[in-house]
Amino acid sequence: MYKLKSRTKKFYDYFTSENLILKNAYLTAEGITGIILEKLPVSLRGLKTAVTGFGRIGGFCCEILKNLGADVTVFTGSPEKILKAEFSGIKGKINTELLSFAKDFDCIINTVPASVLTAEIIKTTRPECVLIEAASAPYGIDAEACAKYNRQ
Repeated sequence: MYKLKSRTKKFYDYFTSENLILKNAYLTAEGITGIILEKLPVSLRGLKTAVTGFGRIGGFCCEILKNLGADVTVFTGSPEKILKAEFSGIKGKINTELLSFAKDFDCIINTVPASVLTAEIIKTTRPECVLIEAASAPYGIDAEACAKYNRQ
């Protein structure tokens, strides 16, 4: 941003617009739905899906997938967000419980830009479980563990 400011007098940072941020988050969630449909040769109805994080992208992922019939559980560190998810008909768990439940999911979507899907968690997932990274750097899925345990 500094380099841009020093080169020009006029510029607009689009990501200061909450409307644009929300639209981008929704489109990202739609894209994630497309990836799931491409990677898993099954219907979304009943698909056991975990979403880490219940911010903009995580919230939209949960909403879209739930509305398409998926069995969605959100993992977050916020008891308030768990309650909000449950009021929306989405299962909610505290993020430290993911290790205990990781083996149950067909798909896990990470939206948290911090180490969430650790090697220990990835090792417990089923080989056919699709892992989707939707967070920005430093990301949340341990890529080396995915390679080591042959996860997608």
